Amino acid sequence: MDLTSLIQNVFEINENIRYVAIADSKFQLIESKMRENTPTLTSEKIDAEFFSWVPPVMIEGVSKISSYVGAVTSITIQYEKVLTVYIPLKIYVIALGLDPVAQESVFNIANSVRTMVENAKVR
Repeated sequence: MDLTSLIQNVFEINENIRYVAIADSKFQLIESKMRENTPTLTSEKIDAEFFSWVPPVMIEGVSKISSYVGAVTSITIQYEKVLTVYIPLKIYVIALGLDPVAQESVFNIANSVRTMVENAKVR
């Protein structure tokens, strides 16, 4: 499965997903897409800059206790206008931007994305 198809499949998981980004294991943004007919809150430049320093700090920071509590499966940040979810995987970090109303199901969404990517042959 290519990354464009993967992003489209992620959008199909939940209608509250407004944005999907995929970065490599070094947190460099590879592919991103806003759901059609959804207004963007940030520019592509801001997305790329944010992705290059925020997820590494968060993911590497919280992973320091993984040997005690298990691997990090997702990190969620709630802003007033968007709910963001970071899903670290072996070769990718997937970031989602969701409408804040998705708050109740964010962990189910993150688990669905993780399962889909782990089961797909992504190239």
